Amino acid sequence: MKKRSPALFVLLVTFCSVSGLQAQRLFKLLGKQAPTAGFETGFEHLQKHFNHYVDEGIFAGTAILLSQDGNVYTDTYGNQDIADQERMTVTTLVRLASMTKPITSVAVLMLMEDGKLHLDDPVYQYIPAFKDARVYRTETEWDAVKTPITIRHLLTHTGGITSGFDPSPAGQLWERKLRERHPKNLEELVMAIAELPLAFQPGEGWAYSYSTDILAYLVEQVSGKSFDQFLSERIFIPLKMNDTGFQVPTEKMDRFSTLYKTGPDQELLAADIPESSAYSNGNNFPRGNGGLVSSISDYHLFAQMLLHGGELNGVRLLKKKTVALMTRNHLPDNLLPISIAGEVLPGYGFGLGVGVLTEDTRFGEAGEYFWPGATFTYFLVNPERKGIAIFMAQLLDMNKRYLLEEFHDLASMALRRAE
Repeated sequence: MKKRSPALFVLLVTFCSVSGLQAQRLFKLLGKQAPTAGFETGFEHLQKHFNHYVDEGIFAGTAILLSQDGNVYTDTYGNQDIADQERMTVTTLVRLASMTKPITSVAVLMLMEDGKLHLDDPVYQYIPAFKDARVYRTETEWDAVKTPITIRHLLTHTGGITSGFDPSPAGQLWERKLRERHPKNLEELVMAIAELPLAFQPGEGWAYSYSTDILAYLVEQVSGKSFDQFLSERIFIPLKMNDTGFQVPTEKMDRFSTLYKTGPDQELLAADIPESSAYSNGNNFPRGNGGLVSSISDYHLFAQMLLHGGELNGVRLLKKKTVALMTRNHLPDNLLPISIAGEVLPGYGFGLGVGVLTEDTRFGEAGEYFWPGATFTYFLVNPERKGIAIFMAQLLDMNKRYLLEEFHDLASMALRRAE
């Protein structure tokens, strides 16, 4: 397949990979405050650390973005496709996986601000199939709920909805049943979820879950628009996120990355190639848990909107107080720390669709909010230091998810070194 030339870089931000005196002069010409030497050094450490993983064959290619006080540093290294030696760029399109979730949550909060829903509304008010929700006791015995699942429960993953990431008997039942059903669209998925027992009484636990898929369907019921249409009209077009969506159009296929997995000898093997991908052949249906394709430059626009309190370049999506509500911890002490796939995560709380550090940890500081994707995508925002960090690669290997924690650690350290 012949590749077309890469698209022009977006003009909304200036991307630079120079250093030292050159960088200082460039920022002066742009009328921006030059970053400190500490910031530059921190970025260089981050850059070299992950360039090494590409050289070692762990990733095919990586894209890294670090911004603070309007200064943006990016690094792209390696390939978006190994076979064609197509280089990774800031406009390479990647599968966001669970980094779709914060965008879904913003859509719900926009409807809240529109006065069309309230966070403590029962979900069955909009999706009647959840009116008869039951709680798992055994595979054949289910108890009645004490309190209905609310929208707030879904946003915080405390509604009893679960997934295969939950090692409990209920979580494993969900994994098996949904795999057997193989839903072909969002409605089929949500109706299948509504038939399954909750892992716990709403509000009495936390489980990484399919909650955000239900929220996407909720957006459809409340807005009267398809989920992808709502995101496009209310978020992507206003923010000029022109490369973000659930399908990659033909004219952008030259920028769509290959997804890799780790083979038995630790070599990289193609797991999903652009030409036959569900993301390009129409088989990837819009949903809330995952499924968006985007670029690091596009996602930076979304992260900037959050950092700036719901507004970017004169376009306001959310009120400042709503972003503050979204990005603070909502879990009570008895549900902390959270755990995913049986791994306890000290210092992790959860807001309305994003993880939140409730205390200083070995890899970040209290107040940072963030979320990863299973394809090795990651973003974090440090509101105190006005910083954003984004990482994008394309790999399926849960055994290496610790590398995303390394990214958070080095990025957060670079932001702190700027002072």
